[in-house]
Amino acid sequence: MMGSRRRMQWGGLALMAALAGIGMRPGEALAQSSKGDTSVDSARSKEATARFREGTKAADAGLWEKARLAFASAWELKQHWQIAAHLGRAELQTGHNREAAEHLTYFLREATGVPEADLKKSRAMLDQALSKVASVTVRVNVEGAEVFVDGRSAGRSPISGVIYVDPGRRTFEAKREGYATATATEEMKAGSKPTVELSLEKSTTEITAIPSATTSSSASASDRLTTRTIVLGSAAGALLIGGIALAIASEITSDERDKYDKNKTFDNPDRFRELEGQRLALARTSFYSFIGLGLATGATVASVMIDLAGTSKSSTKAAVQATTDGLGIRVVTRW
Repeated sequence: MMGSRRRMQWGGLALMAALAGIGMRPGEALAQSSKGDTSVDSARSKEATARFREGTKAADAGLWEKARLAFASAWELKQHWQIAAHLGRAELQTGHNREAAEHLTYFLREATGVPEADLKKSRAMLDQALSKVASVTVRVNVEGAEVFVDGRSAGRSPISGVIYVDPGRRTFEAKREGYATATATEEMKAGSKPTVELSLEKSTTEITAIPSATTSSSASASDRLTTRTIVLGSAAGALLIGGIALAIASEITSDERDKYDKNKTFDNPDRFRELEGQRLALARTSFYSFIGLGLATGATVASVMIDLAGTSKSSTKAAVQATTDGLGIRVVTRW
């Protein structure tokens, strides 16, 4: 047990030296890379360096989960090969094998000035991570399609290199506008190197001869015409009722007047003249009401005809092209 712990400590120290660069303390290469940055980038680089040093202290104390979180924070701020190496090592120590494989691969691809002997040790750590994940080659028949693994974006086709996934049942998807989503679900085994084929197919459906397709603007115009017709019809109805009522009132007044004109003699000439004046006024008003009724009725009929003509013009047939793809549904209409 003691020998194993000493070998782990020796390996960790050797890796720290390798990752920091020749004659360079941990974080020094990272700090130097921020020279020439803008003020915003410089602030992010300084924060990344501070998180990186927190991670190295935690790693020295054997607090690997704390170290992993600190290195992950530094990586979010600045993607640098030195951070990737330390983050990958902490992830391997804490069982995050897929992430460890990704970050150690990044380190081996981007690192500069690291002795070959130390790179060899890093490759050994990567091999350890790869033995616990599947290295998947994803091929898509259409370029520019976005590839997802369990809902996580893995880039756009063609995918260079492999995609690391944890063992178990994994779902692969390829999406591009104008194509139906291609999906494949595969069982992944640790240490395996499978190939997943995703074939995208264009998805276009023609739907023709859809009757009575009315635009919103036509519908609103029809609403206004209907309101006008209702107002005119209501006015005609009111004039009809008013004219009848006035005619009845005129007849009642005439009967009242006749009481003062018995046997064609004027018993009360003043009252007779007053009632005669009222009768004439009511009769004239009733007459004008019926004239207004005629005009309103004619306008109502004309409005109804306009309504019918407008509805006929707004009804048409449409050719609709409905296109479904992995990003949603797109509808193109031709009127």
